[in-house]
Amino acid sequence: MGDPTLRMHIIAPPKELSAVPSGNGARLSWKPSDDPGVLGYHVYRAPAAGGPFVRLTAAPVTGSTFTDAGYSSGAPAYMVRAVRLETSASGTYFNASQGIFARLESGSISPGAKPFPG
Repeated sequence: MGDPTLRMHIIAPPKELSAVPSGNGARLSWKPSDDPGVLGYHVYRAPAAGGPFVRLTAAPVTGSTFTDAGYSSGAPAYMVRAVRLETSASGTYFNASQGIFARLESGSISPGAKPFPG
């Protein structure tokens, strides 16, 4: 099986994720991945920076914005990952990049491209 942390096909993640309060939810925006062939982006939310993260998107978002209407209170953390369809000798699969993170503070923005300290 090998080391599951190693990747054969690497995708550049999106950049500069920001999360801002918007009406009754949160609006996320990011700069796209530099890799060609990206189908879209999956968006995840967690109640705190340490997780657990839950995917909010059933299918990849094709743009570079997302509104989380399910956000209601607290200071959730968000993660966005680029998704690309990979073709290999054994078939095809959806490959996700590493995540980019941002946290929505109560009324303020705390963007970042690095995971939050535990």
